[in-house]
Amino acid sequence: MQLILYFITVQNKITDRKCYEGFYTREMCNKASESIIESIDALAIIRVIDSLRVYNNKIRHLIDFSSKCLQGINQKARESLSIVQVLQLYISSYQHKSIMWECWRKFLPKETRAVNHTIIDTVNSFVSNY
Repeated sequence: MQLILYFITVQNKITDRKCYEGFYTREMCNKASESIIESIDALAIIRVIDSLRVYNNKIRHLIDFSSKCLQGINQKARESLSIVQVLQLYISSYQHKSIMWECWRKFLPKETRAVNHTIIDTVNSFVSNY
């Protein structure tokens, strides 16, 4: 549970405490919101994203993300992605710039571990527009 709180704390946008304070003590929430993190632990963030196993909710722009941001991946690898893997790449796209591409590399299909210019441009454009 502390790993999820760390994940929440390092997001680019502040998460409303009402979304998570029922799972943690007030003291833990206060400590998390007051903490200053100078260097984000990419492996911790990857562990949280990697823990996603099921996708049941609608994310408004996930189809747009898939059609725009995955064009830099070869067709065979793109077609092999599960909806959970697409969601993991989507969440990776919204991580801090210092760890975003490390997260992306982790969730790309094994045969496509390189983040190319097309992926970088489309993801940066997508994130700034959505």
